[in-house]
Amino acid sequence: MLSMKEMAEWIKKRLEGMSEEEMVFVLEYGMSTGDRELTGNLIEEIKSKDRDFATIKKRYLAIAEKKPLWVETAESLIASLEMLRIEKEEMLHSLCSVLNACGVDINRYEIENGNLDKVKEYEGR
Repeated sequence: MLSMKEMAEWIKKRLEGMSEEEMVFVLEYGMSTGDRELTGNLIEEIKSKDRDFATIKKRYLAIAEKKPLWVETAESLIASLEMLRIEKEEMLHSLCSVLNACGVDINRYEIENGNLDKVKEYEGR
């Protein structure tokens, strides 16, 4: 997958001979999909001129159909949950390191499960 800048430069080189409407569609399509091969095929079909632009546009939009809002929301939620899980792992690791450095022999599973008797024993020293 190409960066936005790379995709824009790659498309710009291939737009010669297209109408403004075709150029705008190709740019938007290329930027939204990031797929160089698919965008290249789109450009070639438009340039062939023996096909109807409206038909080509409809077909390529169907190929790169946008996901429903609920799917995008669910994917975003899953990504956020994964980021929180990673942060939790890092915090547990850091907490264990600090406690171990202070002489408390405890592992992350004990902290995660709420078994903090060793920490309480250390407080009593």
